[in-house]
Amino acid sequence: GAVFALVPVSLLALCTRQTSAKTPLLSSAFNLSPLLRVFLHLGPPTSLRYDQLCVFSSRMQVGTDAYKMPLLKRGNRCNEEPCSPQEQQAKVDELRLAIGPLSGRALKFCSDDCLQRYLRARNWNVQKSKKMLLETLHWRASFKPEEIQWEDVAKEGETGKVYKADFVDKAGRTVLVLVPGNQNTSSHEGQIRHLVYLLENAIFNLPLDQEQMVWLIDFKGWSLTNAVPVRTAHETANILQNHYPERLASAILYNPPRIFEAFWKVVRHFLDSKTFQKVKFVYSKNLDSLKLLNDLFDSEKLDTAFGGQSPSPYNHAENGKRMQQDDVKKTAYWQLDDTTWDMARDAPVMEDGSDSQSDSEECLSKG
Repeated sequence: GAVFALVPVSLLALCTRQTSAKTPLLSSAFNLSPLLRVFLHLGPPTSLRYDQLCVFSSRMQVGTDAYKMPLLKRGNRCNEEPCSPQEQQAKVDELRLAIGPLSGRALKFCSDDCLQRYLRARNWNVQKSKKMLLETLHWRASFKPEEIQWEDVAKEGETGKVYKADFVDKAGRTVLVLVPGNQNTSSHEGQIRHLVYLLENAIFNLPLDQEQMVWLIDFKGWSLTNAVPVRTAHETANILQNHYPERLASAILYNPPRIFEAFWKVVRHFLDSKTFQKVKFVYSKNLDSLKLLNDLFDSEKLDTAFGGQSPSPYNHAENGKRMQQDDVKKTAYWQLDDTTWDMARDAPVMEDGSDSQSDSEECLSKG
């Protein structure tokens, strides 16, 4: 679900950027699908053979139906989603059996709630959910997102282009603030690691009764000149869609360019209604759209950048301290061999029963 919050940005980048001066990204006849040509009111590509032209014309004739129906069928879940908690648990058990024995971090990652998210993402199809989950486990074993620390990505966060807010929504959910106009680096690897670090941090800070986060995206200062590169946008979409399914509750696009909303009205026909409803367009001069923010947030806690009453601009030093504190807890949580985290006391506990809270505080004071 989270990937669709980036669709307008990514599409504009994909449709305007070029891989080089000589080779436009979408110059090839077959790089531009018939469906996209319908949207852009383009005719068939030039230099097609007669048989290729016939195929293209038939797809154009069918139009959106040939491409829309498979996606719309995914949104019709009423006939496939298990109705009762017992049926849902049976699906979870079936998926757990299908993926086989796990150990270490993979076992800790694959909680029943996790398995249920992957099942929902694949419309409760166990085999498709298994494939998706195993790909995530392989990615996590290679990328090691739980090992990324604040000092590894602090440079990327200097301008506050993406950060975890110091407030939550009315449901207590973690809020990630994205300010694309504050882009400050060109490192593909650095930007991806920074985003993954913040996703992991946001999830780690969710209350026990919540599993989704909220995104606030401020488009102040954004333009195509400081948009993320196509490669980074593509990998971001891949990671969000395939490795963090069902983690987005709402994405608020605040004062976006009007073209985004126009594009979104076209895209809506190719998404299930649940996904479409997660993305909201809010304009500071539109009282009706501002009501969306009032429904989600307490005004006195919401940053003034989003029309709230809290004058709390991004402070890199203070944010870093909070991230380092979270890193201590996260490390203890994932360090399965000799440490567990006591959520009731909010402190790591060693196998011998000793309390390492004082050690943690000393470590933070030195950091």
